[in-house]
Amino acid sequence: MTHSRSDASLRSRSTHLAFSLIAVIAVALPALGLVGALITTDRYVVPEGERITEDQYVTSTSGVIDGIVDGNVTIFTGSLRINGTVTGSVTAFASGSVTVAEGGSVGGSLNGAAGSINILGSVGSDVFIAAGATVVEPSGTVGRDVIGFGGTLRIEGTVDRDVRGRAYRITVDGSVGGDVDVAAQSLGIGGTAAIA
Repeated sequence: MTHSRSDASLRSRSTHLAFSLIAVIAVALPALGLVGALITTDRYVVPEGERITEDQYVTSTSGVIDGIVDGNVTIFTGSLRINGTVTGSVTAFASGSVTVAEGGSVGGSLNGAAGSINILGSVGSDVFIAAGATVVEPSGTVGRDVIGFGGTLRIEGTVDRDVRGRAYRITVDGSVGGDVDVAAQSLGIGGTAAIA
């Protein structure tokens, strides 16, 4: 396959624009007082027993939080696993999976986009996500609403308020404290579903 000079020039300009945008964000956020820690790394790790007391802004190929982040986490990554605690909200843009493991917790909301979202632990506020597959597992709890868009949305755990969204396939087989207001090609309400 051959590329013309204009193809290479376009790629070069696109790359330059992307790096320029990242540089502007990196300079602007601290100036606005919005950044706790701006981190670029191959693997973002918060070890068990460690407590971070500022917001985290991260770009990485993967991330795992085993300890405590006392603040918010905004991350662009390949995958993220939360085994520990984030006291604030998590905004994740992941090409792979985002998992709140059993025993893991997010005190605020979980927002963003990913290949898949798996909630086995707890999210204190809302889940607002676009993903190929979003699952609130039987052990998972969401303190307010789940708003999901994408391929599949499955609720097997507990959602304290509403489930809303647009997806190809939606299944509710858990507990929903409010309404289920969805549009789907396929909607399943399981035998153990409890919808207030």
